[in-house]
Amino acid sequence: MTAIRPKLLSYFPLCKRIERWGCEWIERRIPRIDLSKRMIYLRFVVSGLVLALFGAGAMYRFDVTLPSLSASQSTYSFVDDVEPILMDYCYDCHGDGAGKGGIKLDDFANYEELVANLEMWEGVHHNIDAFLMPPSEKPQMEDSEREILATWIEQEVFRLDPRNPDPGRVTIRRLNREEYRNSVRDLLGNQHLDPSEDLPPDDTGYGFDNVGDVLSMSPGLFEKYAIAADRVLSSVIRTRPPEPGRVVVSPEDDFRGVRHASSGTGVLASAGAVGAKLKVPRDGEYTLRILAGADHAGNELPRMLVKFHGGNQKEFEVKAGREQPQYCEMPVKAQRGDRWLEMAFVNDFYDPNNKNPQRRDRNLHIFRAELIGPLNLKPPPPSPTQKALFSVAGPGPEEDQARRIVSTFARKAWRKPVSKEEVDRLLQFVKLAKNEGDSFEMGIKLALQATLVSPHFLFRAESQARPDDPGKIHKIDEHALASRLSYFLWSSTPDDRLLNLADAGKLRENLGAEIDRMIVDPKIEALTENFAGQWLQLRNLDIVMPDPQTYRGWNRNLRDDMREETERFFSTILAENRSVLEFLETDFTFLNEALARHYGIGGIKGNNFRRVFLTDRDRSRRGGVLGHASILTITSNPTRTSPVSRGNWVLENLLGTPPPPPLEGIPDLEETKKKAGKKLTMRQQLEMHRKDPICASCHARMDPIGFALENYDGIGRWREDEEGQKIDPIGQLYTGEAFQSASDLKQLLAEQKGEAFAQNLAEKLLTFALGRGVEYYDQPALNVIHDHVSEHDFRFQSFIHAIAESVPFQYRRGETLTP
Repeated sequence: MTAIRPKLLSYFPLCKRIERWGCEWIERRIPRIDLSKRMIYLRFVVSGLVLALFGAGAMYRFDVTLPSLSASQSTYSFVDDVEPILMDYCYDCHGDGAGKGGIKLDDFANYEELVANLEMWEGVHHNIDAFLMPPSEKPQMEDSEREILATWIEQEVFRLDPRNPDPGRVTIRRLNREEYRNSVRDLLGNQHLDPSEDLPPDDTGYGFDNVGDVLSMSPGLFEKYAIAADRVLSSVIRTRPPEPGRVVVSPEDDFRGVRHASSGTGVLASAGAVGAKLKVPRDGEYTLRILAGADHAGNELPRMLVKFHGGNQKEFEVKAGREQPQYCEMPVKAQRGDRWLEMAFVNDFYDPNNKNPQRRDRNLHIFRAELIGPLNLKPPPPSPTQKALFSVAGPGPEEDQARRIVSTFARKAWRKPVSKEEVDRLLQFVKLAKNEGDSFEMGIKLALQATLVSPHFLFRAESQARPDDPGKIHKIDEHALASRLSYFLWSSTPDDRLLNLADAGKLRENLGAEIDRMIVDPKIEALTENFAGQWLQLRNLDIVMPDPQTYRGWNRNLRDDMREETERFFSTILAENRSVLEFLETDFTFLNEALARHYGIGGIKGNNFRRVFLTDRDRSRRGGVLGHASILTITSNPTRTSPVSRGNWVLENLLGTPPPPPLEGIPDLEETKKKAGKKLTMRQQLEMHRKDPICASCHARMDPIGFALENYDGIGRWREDEEGQKIDPIGQLYTGEAFQSASDLKQLLAEQKGEAFAQNLAEKLLTFALGRGVEYYDQPALNVIHDHVSEHDFRFQSFIHAIAESVPFQYRRGETLTP
């Protein structure tokens, strides 16, 4: 047989049928002959028939042999080992002229073209590895056959060599909002000011918002970073007196009538006065401003006499009209407390006979009063952060002090040693401030602000000698390793210990100990907030909107309690180094009184959360994340449950086998319900929906899982019936395993799908740690990670150690630049 046989057989389907008949004949006649000998007989039969049908000329066209593969290059042969498996299990749908899903496994001109279709074989490898193919209703491969097919794809298509693994390449990454906020917090120690509050939300890729390919930088975004840096540094480096305060009183709310005037007005149509209380914040000098205008009449300008507590008084001529009022200002001294302000109109005038109607009546209009100050305050004492930043200044000239302050801060902010030239550029800002007459502190502030808007801070770049050479693989330096580790676990910049170890070249040899130290640090909560928040989609709790008429128990506090339960659960499995399979099924959770009442669990009092060990009944309902109201709520619609969303959530987030996206034009469930003309349970509606063959294949994977969770309503409360009918949770997984209830499903996932769950979690963690999607060439690394965590009983911390030690985390390569 030849390298062009697959294409010829697609031209002559009869040949393929002959080959199939030959297989069946051999199976019946000589079933005990091993596979390689069967194929020899088969080639003989097919070759003879082809010769008879098409003549010697056709046979001549087949007279080319497959490329020889050395044992070190490939373990299995396509013709001898792989294609027989494809013929037995795949060609019914994806060969012999069939191309279900656009996949034709035998439609290639030659062997080189066959193995060059990387995208197709990636899908085959994934589906075989995840037991998605063959479909459960078809004959299933033996484990040894799956191993042969997967190994051949890895060796011949992916060209994976575990001895020389491909670490991949990470796009230079901008800090996302969470990383920016945490990094600034750890650099400046200000726990109360959020420098990221004006930054836009980040895009996501592969399910996470720290993926380099989606973290772009626009001029507008850079401007926001500059404003944020100025704002946060102004709060910690106090270079000027605080801005004067402002107390404002207005006629409608604050003015009281004193003489011939009504309260609540600033219009004085006759001689009279109004007053107001001003709350003086502290002793000092102030500026009092009255915004006033007038109706002019007679030969004098309207006059306003202003009296303020303590003998301050002044008379003003009001030149401005009421349409464009003027400020009348006077300096005052005031003591702290409520102080009385009085404003009087002292020269009323009325001439009804004036030829100009607008000059007949003189009136005063007071629009508001303002007390500004105190004035001439001294700069406040240095903040604790400022003291810490300036503590490294030491003795000597200001230039030397500035160099020590700036270089120390830049090393921490840029996560690497800084050169003299880099520090010199930053010190230009200190010189600029001095030349402008500003203080030393202002110069330092400008230099640090420049540090925080530098690409060295805003981007996580890793140096590489030949970045455009994909064949150049190198181990990342220890400072890059420190950054990868800190942003993986803390979503923040490395601390002094990590940087000091990197400076000494000793981080790698102490990596395990450092991971253990970082896991017990309070900053590890960032892994819960940012990894679990996106892996489990807890962030979606902020945007779900259950209908309050349908779910009367729903409120903001309940939403926060739902999130708290799942976050504490995740943090505990991590901190106590428990098996990750407890995410699927376990005997404890975290509750306060409100959430326990929501679950129908008694004996819990107070708002404080605590660990609760569940009874058998409650464990069957609430053990594992599939019993958490947070997950059940985000996978529901506003007015009803969604078995499709819940089934899809399990497939995608727990098992890593998401179905393809829905096709356009598929009718929704509301239309199905209308056609039925009667009340249907969710299972009945979806059964009608699945009658469309286009919908059936994907729904067959999602719906049974969702049906098992139908005993939970749209906000996670337990129920026994729906629309007056008892809920039926019975079903089976896409791989054929049956279950009777939600409890059965959770137990099945933990016991029979634990390996798939652990593999998916490893891929999610690796994606988050690297900031890029997992690719086919990461399979050897994932295999090593899987072996490591299996040896450690799938304990959570073993995943972190294995990922930090993995080739993709420790190494990188270049990449061919595309114009």
